[in-house]
Amino acid sequence: MSLVRPVTRAVLRIRAGQGRPPITELTSFLRRRIAPHKTPVYWAFRDELPLTPSGKIQKFVLREDLVKGLLTFDETRPGELTAHEPPVR
Repeated sequence: MSLVRPVTRAVLRIRAGQGRPPITELTSFLRRRIAPHKTPVYWAFRDELPLTPSGKIQKFVLREDLVKGLLTFDETRPGELTAHEPPVR
């Protein structure tokens, strides 16, 4: 019997004037702070995130953009990952 884990995706907003961070650094940072199975495998970067008037992220808009092909994800490849480090306490 094999277990199928859900694939985690992340959409990040890039601040004006800052470059896109390397996926390996993001993955390494998160693996030290959250469980490895919660670390995103796919990453997308946007200049702005769709927000409601109260400032909440409109996830349904991101899903629609994904279906329409307007949102593309980069994959974290296993060879790019650093060894799992213990969580920061």
